Amino acid sequence: MINVAAWRTGLSHALPFYYGWVIVGNGVAVSLSTRTVMAVATLSVFVVPMTQSLGWSVGMFSGAVSLGGLAAVFVSPIVGRWLDKYGAGVILGAGSLATGAVAIGLAFVAHPLAFYFLYVPGRMIFAGPMEMGLPTAISNWFIRRRPMGLAVDAIAKGAGLAIAPWAMQLIITGHDWRTAWIALGILTFALGVLPSLLRWRGGRRIWGWNPTRRRRGKTRPTRIPGLPGVPATRSASPKSTSRWGRRCARGRSGYWRSFPAPG
Repeated sequence: MINVAAWRTGLSHALPFYYGWVIVGNGVAVSLSTRTVMAVATLSVFVVPMTQSLGWSVGMFSGAVSLGGLAAVFVSPIVGRWLDKYGAGVILGAGSLATGAVAIGLAFVAHPLAFYFLYVPGRMIFAGPMEMGLPTAISNWFIRRRPMGLAVDAIAKGAGLAIAPWAMQLIITGHDWRTAWIALGILTFALGVLPSLLRWRGGRRIWGWNPTRRRRGKTRPTRIPGLPGVPATRSASPKSTSRWGRRCARGRSGYWRSFPAPG
């Protein structure tokens, strides 16, 4: 049986660059697969062929999207606790597994209730764990390069939402809408499940890595964002950043001012 922890450690030492960029690369894979399956842009390609084949109304699809988003509102606080407890890799891997299964199940639906039973949980995963897990994982691995990592994630999300509908339209034109749903499920299994479980366990603080270093063996003093006047070295930065918990965040006005901001 493979020792995943030893494999990750060996990979990190063999790479000529910081391991956090591997996390960003996996985020790109998830954004191009799992994150596109339950998006409205992808569903819109299926509306016409599914209504023609099954005789459903367009409003039924809108209701499923709305219910999924509403369910995500209630499940997101629980997902936040799971992210802290189990790590982003487990959440994203499990979410990708469920999304892939839902996509393949949608290929065999024939009744509106079956569609709602599958699509609403899938939409909930898209709007909850997926939207929370990827930025959290990248933020856990970067300090100085955190804006760059999040920017790559945003670009990958936009690219996925642009490519997936076009690719599914080609499959629907060449085959049918059921084949397109199966293709989405297989793509999600391939790019979203295994990479997340193998490479996203914990974060830089758990592994003891300092994302502020430029080269191996070099210690470059820096300052932790949000903690002015607190210098940090390679050994001190994980300990310093770990001060920020939920209780500390709730005690600051910036936390509450962020709620009205558009998401």
